[in-house]
Amino acid sequence: MTQATESGGWAAVDWSERARALGADGACSLRTQDVRTAAWVGLKCRYGCPTYGTRLTCPPHGPDVDAFRAVLAEFTHALLVWVEVPGGGDEEELKQRRRLHAAVLGLERELFLAGAYRAFGLAQGPCFLCDDDPCPLDGPCRHASRARPSMQACGIDTFATVRAAGLRIGVVVAADAHYRLYGLLLLA
Repeated sequence: MTQATESGGWAAVDWSERARALGADGACSLRTQDVRTAAWVGLKCRYGCPTYGTRLTCPPHGPDVDAFRAVLAEFTHALLVWVEVPGGGDEEELKQRRRLHAAVLGLERELFLAGAYRAFGLAQGPCFLCDDDPCPLDGPCRHASRARPSMQACGIDTFATVRAAGLRIGVVVAADAHYRLYGLLLLA
C-alpha cells in the first residue's frame, strides 16, 4: 500500500463509506490472510447448487480453490462488503444480490480509478446477468465486463472469512429470516 499512499491514491479514502454510498449496507477492511479458503466449498457448489456447470462464473468454469489461493497470495488487503436481506424468499434475495453486485462493481471501478489498478471484486452466489438464459458455454460471456466469479466458486469459506473479520454470521434456518449477503474486493 505504500506506493498508492505516496501517490495520494486510494489508501486515503474511506472505502467503507463509499460502499454504502454505492448501495451496500456495510463494509469492513481485512487482510487477505484472513480470507479463508477450503476445498470442501467446491463440493457445496457441485452437489448443492442447481446452476452448477451452467454459469461461466461458477465451477467448473472459474478458478478452482488452488488457482484462487495463488491469486489471493498476490494481494494484501481486502474489503468485505454486504447487503441486508430482510427475508421474503428468492425474489428478494435476487434483488439484494443485484444491489450487492452493483456496489462491488462500483467500488472496483472507483478503486481502479483511484490508483488501485489490481482491485478485483467477487460476487455472491450464481451469476444472474443473463437471467434465465443459459450461458454460452462454448463461447465468450455475454457480460464479461460485469461478470465476476462468486466467492464460493473460488473456494472462499464465507462463514470463516466473515468471522475472521470480526463479524457475526449464522446459518439461516427460516425462509422469512433476516440475513446478509457478502461480496469481496481484493486490493494491493
